[in-house]
Amino acid sequence: MKNSILYNYINKNGEFMETIKPDKEYNRLDKEADKYYDKLKATLNKEQIDCLNNYADANLAANCEFVRAAFKTGFKSGVSLIVECLCDEDI
Repeated sequence: MKNSILYNYINKNGEFMETIKPDKEYNRLDKEADKYYDKLKATLNKEQIDCLNNYADANLAANCEFVRAAFKTGFKSGVSLIVECLCDEDI
């Protein structure tokens, strides 16, 4: 599905990503997570830091995939709702 309009909109449209403005709660939680990450990292040796970074990267990738799937599902639901509202019931 790499040639679909939705795929290209989500994955290749930098302007779309720039329209997302995190709110204060997100910023607060992000700073809190960074604080805990830095605190934990300060207690680890090089091998453990590498392991922590690999975990963080994998966790971020999984969350990105979940957000992409949630967006896609929401987008499809919205389009279905629009079609239902605009079309005859016989279709």
